[in-house]
Amino acid sequence: MSCSALLYHRITTDLVLFSSAFQGHPHVCDCRVRSFFRSVFRLSFGSDAISLLRSAEKIADYMGGCPVVRVPGRTHPVTPYYLEDVVELTRYRLDPHSDSQFVARSKRGYGARQRRSDDIPLDDDDELDTPADMSDLSSAPLSKQSRITLDCMDHHAINYDLIIVLLEQICFYNQNLIPFSSAILIFLPSLESIRRLTDTLEAHLAFGTNQFLVLPLHSTISNESQGLVFNVPRPGIRKIVIST
Repeated sequence: MSCSALLYHRITTDLVLFSSAFQGHPHVCDCRVRSFFRSVFRLSFGSDAISLLRSAEKIADYMGGCPVVRVPGRTHPVTPYYLEDVVELTRYRLDPHSDSQFVARSKRGYGARQRRSDDIPLDDDDELDTPADMSDLSSAPLSKQSRITLDCMDHHAINYDLIIVLLEQICFYNQNLIPFSSAILIFLPSLESIRRLTDTLEAHLAFGTNQFLVLPLHSTISNESQGLVFNVPRPGIRKIVIST
């Protein structure tokens, strides 16, 4: 789909925005109708209903021939990076013998002394342990310390520490990423996790200053607070939106 489709449905005399679909990915703009919107299309089209947003005409016909407004656009290039890339970039380290909450229980070492990170044998490419360049990721082999970290990490837990160090790389340390730090969107699975990360960032020495706007976004948050994410901040202020 080469354009974004805005789908409207008339309720009495007003037009209510149900959803905008850009490149086939739904973004529900009015959270009050989110549940209704999804329920209607799941009942009518099945569990894979949301993917039908790629066909605006089909949905418009179902809604009684409501108008569809097309805005020309293009796909924005996206480069995917994965967990191993982030660990390598940030040099985030976990050790089975540490007491970190993000070490998997099955990987914890019991009955052994607490080892420091410099107790772990290094590969030749680990000696300097400097942050990696984004252009080198996904193709370069992982360092031994990164492999140890990935092996003992609890992959079922939300690693807030890793999120913070990645944000620090994006906003402060990595010259290739800083140009993209003016607005950052973080997806989390629940309101509880959104609140926890929001509190963590607001207590952070850098992210908690007036140089950043940390904005939670969830359907249970007031409409006024949700609307803040669409405001353009003043020059020099960066925005971090945390949503589901």
